[in-house]
Amino acid sequence: MGYVDSQDNTSVISSLNITQQNYVVGRSSKIGKADNTTTYAGGTFGYIRTQIKINTDENTDEAVMQGVTSAAGECAGGFIGKIDNKRYQIRKAVVKGSDAEPNGIISVKSRTGYAGGLVGRANGRANGTDDSCEFQNCRADTIAINVSVSDLTGGESTSGGDGGIVGRIQGAEVTISDCEVQKTSITGGKSGGVVGNTAVTVKLQNCVVNGTEDQKYEITGKETAGGMIGLSTASNKKIQSVKSAT
Repeated sequence: MGYVDSQDNTSVISSLNITQQNYVVGRSSKIGKADNTTTYAGGTFGYIRTQIKINTDENTDEAVMQGVTSAAGECAGGFIGKIDNKRYQIRKAVVKGSDAEPNGIISVKSRTGYAGGLVGRANGRANGTDDSCEFQNCRADTIAINVSVSDLTGGESTSGGDGGIVGRIQGAEVTISDCEVQKTSITGGKSGGVVGNTAVTVKLQNCVVNGTEDQKYEITGKETAGGMIGLSTASNKKIQSVKSAT
């Protein structure tokens, strides 16, 4: 689905709750183009401006997006290109490639491009007293994430970002817990193993970034790079219980 919009801050898109084991969609699919003809691209949604919940019910299984290439001019993600000013809860979401042909999640040559294993750009919104957005038990496995920044000129910018789980976080505080990024190469301007670029507090709890014993996977940022977060401009930086490996 390309675009979903709601002006009602309390409305929730029909929740996706997977109860079937080994539920896999998207095999060898290609969504969008890495040029100005496609602005937002994602395996389930390109652009969404309504609350979204994935696997928030009890007794759910993983939602697996396998073999999907998402390409866009501004925001691309394995599940969602851009979440705009709404609360989100994403659990047990997996984007998976293979050793022979990893997924490609790509944005064009722009310092303001965003690419993430699950979400390209997550602009969250507090919802009353329940003000935290979240990623929980999510995984990016054997994919390639790339924001082409060969045209970076005129100094650094706080825009742009590419990360194993999400490229850019802003708007509302986010908790990312029990998430794993493995066998994944990340290349761009502001590159992070979990989050590329954040403007708000991010709580990282029990997250892992892994390669293999015989193969290293690079996180390369033309401006900044980090094993967990590429760049944080949040006033209250908070990281909890981080586990990182090569």
